[in-house]
Amino acid sequence: MRLSVDDDAGWGPAESVVLARELKAVGVDVIDCSAGGILARPVSSTPIGYGYQVPFAQKLREEAGIKTMAVGLIVHHDQAERILSEGRADLVALAREMLHNPNWAVDAACKFGLDGYAMTPPAAGWWLQKRVASVPNLATSTSRPTGLVV
Repeated sequence: MRLSVDDDAGWGPAESVVLARELKAVGVDVIDCSAGGILARPVSSTPIGYGYQVPFAQKLREEAGIKTMAVGLIVHHDQAERILSEGRADLVALAREMLHNPNWAVDAACKFGLDGYAMTPPAAGWWLQKRVASVPNLATSTSRPTGLVV
């Protein structure tokens, strides 16, 4: 279930924990923890930056004992992995990042040392492999040169 954990219009994290407990009791497995959408401005108890809504997922996970999905400017492969490995959420959703970089999953797999091209259709995989072969260290680079999205 997707839940606006904090909407800045009278509903907040404390109410969301109570609701998440009730939802778990009736069979909901995972809460996708977002915020806002009610008013015309973003909602955050912390400055808007990488992973700014992750604390909502962590709070529901810890206090309601339910699996959560984190959102909110999760853009880098190592950032997503850290959220999961630290137990701050059970899943991550990339949303707008996938619109910005539709090859994000392939790029992340390569940066983790996996064959990301094996999961693409053969024609796309061929072109992506050719691209990597033409640029040294592209598949394993974690740097993000200005103007180049990999």
